[in-house]
Parts: sequence; C-alpha cells; structure tokens
Amino acid sequence: MDATLHLKPDLSEIARMNLWLDDFAKVHSVPTDVAANIKLCLNELVANSISYGFEAVADPKLSVSLALSDGGLRAELRDNGIPFNPTDQPEVAPLSEGDFRIGGFGIKLVRDSADDVHYRRDGKFNLLSLLCLTTQDNEVQKA
Repeated sequence: MDATLHLKPDLSEIARMNLWLDDFAKVHSVPTDVAANIKLCLNELVANSISYGFEAVADPKLSVSLALSDGGLRAELRDNGIPFNPTDQPEVAPLSEGDFRIGGFGIKLVRDSADDVHYRRDGKFNLLSLLCLTTQDNEVQKA
C-alpha cells in the first residue's frame, strides 16, 4: 500500500482520516468521483468498526491503507475487532413509505459505491479491501 493511517478507536478520528484521504487524493490526482466513493465507504466502515467492533477488545487496533491501482484506488481497512464479514450480510429490503429502521444500509452503501469489496480474516484481524475505479474519462495518476 502507498500510505497507511493508524486510527484510535474514537469516532472523532474520522475527521482526521478524511483530511488524510483528501491530501492523498490531491497529491496523486485521484479523480473526484473515486475519492468521494472511497471516502464514503471508509467513513461508514470505520464508524461501524469503532462503534461495534471493539467492545471485548483490550487493545484495539485500526488502520486504513490506500494504494493506487490500475484504473482506480484501493483501500484496505484493518482492525482487530470481533470477526465481521460485511460481504456475507444479506441485502436489505427497500424501505416503503413511512417505514423507518436502523441497520444494513451502510453495507448497501459500500456495495453500491465500491466496484469491488473483499473480506478476509487474518489471525486476529479483519481485512476489508475496497476498489473504486475511475470512469473512462479520468485516469488516476501515479505520482
């Protein structure tokens, strides 16, 4: 990976992550749509890891890595929280008018925003890899 950011298990860290993502995108000329999709996905995933993944973990570890990939940007979220594979979760049913419920929509958002999502468990760590591709009109430039 080209860059890695280690985060504390605190929701306030999302703001720091967003600044880091913006800097990376600017330095590497990542198209706006790709940067926005990665940011949207990582905001949701990091918030979920912090909010739900570390309840029984004595020494929480959380990091985000970014790498330029052929035609896009790859991100990897790594945490030592409870095992959780978001790609195994069922699709949520669309809401009908007047229907309000919590849960499942963040995973749908990630599936809809990323071009590729893969999960694996490596020892005590969840590893979630995302790829957001550029449109044909934009190319990610390697610095």
